[in-house]
Amino acid sequence: MDGSVLQKIIENPRLPSLPTTAMQIIALCRRADVSGGDIAAVITRDPALSLKVLKTVNSGYYGLSHRIATIRHALGLLGLDTVKTLALGFSLVHVLRDLEGEAYDPTPIWRRSLLAAVCARDVAARRSLADPEEAFLAALLQDLGVLALIQALGAGYVALLKRAGDGLVDLYQLEQRYLPFDHTQVGEALALRWNLPPNLAAPIRHHEEPPTDVPGAPPSVYAVAVGNRAALACLCRESRAALDAYFAATRDWLGMEPEAARDLLEQGIAAGSEMADLFDLPADGSFDANDLLAEANDVMLELSLRSQQDASRLRREAVQLEARACRDALTGVFNRGHFDEFLLHEFRRAAETEGALSLILLDIDWFKRINDEHGHQAGDRVLSGLARLLLQAAPSDSLVARYGGEEFAIVLPGRGWRAATDLAEEVRAKLQRTPFPLEDGRQLSVTASFGAAGYARVPRGRTPESLIDAADRALYAAKAQGRDRVCADRETLTRADGESGAAAA
Repeated sequence: MDGSVLQKIIENPRLPSLPTTAMQIIALCRRADVSGGDIAAVITRDPALSLKVLKTVNSGYYGLSHRIATIRHALGLLGLDTVKTLALGFSLVHVLRDLEGEAYDPTPIWRRSLLAAVCARDVAARRSLADPEEAFLAALLQDLGVLALIQALGAGYVALLKRAGDGLVDLYQLEQRYLPFDHTQVGEALALRWNLPPNLAAPIRHHEEPPTDVPGAPPSVYAVAVGNRAALACLCRESRAALDAYFAATRDWLGMEPEAARDLLEQGIAAGSEMADLFDLPADGSFDANDLLAEANDVMLELSLRSQQDASRLRREAVQLEARACRDALTGVFNRGHFDEFLLHEFRRAAETEGALSLILLDIDWFKRINDEHGHQAGDRVLSGLARLLLQAAPSDSLVARYGGEEFAIVLPGRGWRAATDLAEEVRAKLQRTPFPLEDGRQLSVTASFGAAGYARVPRGRTPESLIDAADRALYAAKAQGRDRVCADRETLTRADGESGAAAA
């Protein structure tokens, strides 16, 4: 934005000068050592302001149990920050309400700001984001730039206001489309020019779109931004889109659950009506609070249902991702990593219970020749077909895995080497009878060599590697004896049988 244009706007002679009381309160707000007596002295010198402050603190909004008669009494019960905020807010609103418009009633601007203020105060208190009174005053002044732009740009800007819809819901987007600046920038500049407390300028600047990467931004920024979204939801007749935006803001910026966001909206509507009387704003008949809250309930229920659906979807996706992570992409059987984990788990379990455990390793015979003569696609078909055959034959509690390129493994919990040998022979015979179709219509016959090994009782102190080594020795023996056969390794695995060496089944 052109700084010279901004300067002309905030120096417009039609903008009022701050009254003496407001200037004195601002000066006190900037002092670290300000006392309640200092604030009380300034307020009591302005009878109209004193009356406003006392009327407000005695209202149902603060819920005090007995009536307060003096500013000092109010300071003692409500604290310095609350009374200071009310006094400054009333001072600024009073002077800004006296601005002459361009055939435009500024009441919707103040109504939006006031609703935003009560909601910002509530959310700041609930979430411990910032001082609630600071959030209230920042939201009350959030549209300071709108009032300044009415004075500076006149009828052209009023035309934008009239296009902005109920609650000025589209104003920020229209400004960004048609102007080289927006009311948040003007409001921040005017707050700085008037020397308002530093923690007010940032929420005014970011109430439409809070920053995600501004270091040192006060936490009241998010309270005010949520307050603004709540006000838009209340004032916009086409409330569904505004309600969706409000619930999204409370979730994304504050992590609020839909039920808490709905409760905040209800409290804001009730408090806003009471505060409107205190700020001399006419009642707003443009929306029915009951209808709005009923629609908010609908949105809340939809969000809860969507949240449950999203959680279920995420769980399903997590399961699917986990399954894909431990599966071989080509064949669909488990991969080597999951094989290692499963074998280790079953080996330890069998060792603790002295249970049985066996392993089959098989290797497709002359697989390189298949790839060389028929192509890698044919080789992939053979691998996938063999995997399906193994899954069909293996018991439900076993694990089938791709152990290496053309090598597969079957882990058989609760079964010794004889059961492994029988299963390996069954698979070998079935594979021999199963031709694999090629793309050109021909059929390819495939055989495999099998090595089986197992413990009838897994002895303590052994490792899974001992079982793998034994099955590998048996597989090597099957290949050495001519392939297309099953060999079992019984060295150290069947000590009770007194047998040793690798033998054909």
